[in-house]
Amino acid sequence: MKKMIKEFNLNGKFLSRKDFPLFFNQGFRYGYGLFETMRAYHGKIFCLFDHLQRLKDSAEKINLPFPFKIETLTKEIEETIESGRFQEATVRLILSPISSKIDFLIWTEKFKPLPKKYYQKGVSACLSSFRRKENSLLSNIKSLNYLENILAFEEAKKKGFQEALFLNTNPVPYVVEGSRSNIFLVKKGRLITPSLKSGALPGITRKVVLELAEILKIKVEERTVKLNELYNADEAFLTNSSWEVLPLVRFEKRLIGNGLVGSLTKRVGFLYKRTVIAEISSV
Repeated sequence: MKKMIKEFNLNGKFLSRKDFPLFFNQGFRYGYGLFETMRAYHGKIFCLFDHLQRLKDSAEKINLPFPFKIETLTKEIEETIESGRFQEATVRLILSPISSKIDFLIWTEKFKPLPKKYYQKGVSACLSSFRRKENSLLSNIKSLNYLENILAFEEAKKKGFQEALFLNTNPVPYVVEGSRSNIFLVKKGRLITPSLKSGALPGITRKVVLELAEILKIKVEERTVKLNELYNADEAFLTNSSWEVLPLVRFEKRLIGNGLVGSLTKRVGFLYKRTVIAEISSV
């Protein structure tokens, strides 16, 4: 009988290729792949189609084959949620190649909300020491090359902040986004957010907020944002699928506005929750 070759050593345990197939996944080896982080409310994901469409669009940008129908991935995600124990969940989907085949991985974990005081009193952010390369292929997609985001977030936590904000590499750098979030400023009743050309991710919650602003008849400006505009803003808030609309009341050592959660931030946050309830109830 031919002896199986064990060419891998995982924490002192020798494994064969059959025991360790993950090694051949290019996402694991090289960071070649994409991911989506979604939030399930009562077992239903908010804006699921938008997440999957962004994944498909991102795959096209990096020449990653996308052999799946949106309907197929939707069914797989729904069945994964059903097979898990959590109705209130964080759901992650990873897409990555292995040889000529494309792997997808879906997993769920219990949703862990931020402390209520973050929404009642707001959070603080610092400036990241990293810069977002606005002309990079990776700037507008959620790729598995996520190291800078992780390091920036850890850097912020060590300093006592809840988020880190990126500037881009423009000669006169502009505010782009957070390590885990998009950012919105409020000035004289106007809603301002960095444009995608600045290097910002086309966030799903960002998209919903822009749609809500139209409903609320709030003037919106998607454009380059200078750092001093953040210092001088009346209000600010951060968005992502897990945090929803998170008030930002301090940047570095300076208060934003009066340092309290602003009225427009509250309105947008309230309507966002109403929108989630309406969509989830109709599914």
